[in-house]
Amino acid sequence: MKEERRQRAGQILQRIVAACEPLLFAPPWDFLTARDDCFGRIADPNALLADLRTKFGEKFLWEIGVIARDENGQTRLRDEVTTSSAIIALRAAPDDLPYDLLVAGGSLERGAVPILSMRRDAWTRQALLKCRRLQVTSSILEVCILRACGLAATLATGMDQLDLINLCRLEKWLVQDAPDGRLDNYELSSVAKSLLAGERDDEGAPPISSVLVLGWSLFELSPKAPDKLPTLAQFLTKARRV
Repeated sequence: MKEERRQRAGQILQRIVAACEPLLFAPPWDFLTARDDCFGRIADPNALLADLRTKFGEKFLWEIGVIARDENGQTRLRDEVTTSSAIIALRAAPDDLPYDLLVAGGSLERGAVPILSMRRDAWTRQALLKCRRLQVTSSILEVCILRACGLAATLATGMDQLDLINLCRLEKWLVQDAPDGRLDNYELSSVAKSLLAGERDDEGAPPISSVLVLGWSLFELSPKAPDKLPTLAQFLTKARRV
């Protein structure tokens, strides 16, 4: 039953990205071609909603959280989907249906945090095998640009609100023994060991040596720092002391 539900949810996510316009980068990044898992805006949200209702029924659309109600009580696609300047399909294997969509506001899956959701993404895993650094930015377009450059990247959304167990999961991902040996002598904190005891590792998720938070605007080639960067830096500094 769970597998059937997951399959139907993936079909909905696939229909969403199939209804998107091609993603074209503005100068100075217009020389890049967006990856085939990165899409532009939804061309016709109303037509897409009608199609999803016909194929899957409104009840299931509510259950997986792709629709909401407007101020007049009318059903619509969630704003996170229709207003996002880009959408990224995350897939556990290249030919799989998407398991989540990354939009401007974060993961479409309710409660998911992009930096942890990316561990399952097949393309991100391959990119991390070449360079074990995960780039983090506050812009969905910048994530798409970095992916077009062959770099693993995700959104910072939700990082400053990670609870203790998810901080431990992030720590575990960061400090797994890497083949180059740089992390061989690094052990998990006692807190992480305790909370994650018995929890299965993510199969196939390559370890990462560092998370790089962009402190400038890649999209605009500007030194201006993202508005939420100080808050995130303060949170991560405090978390490191735990």
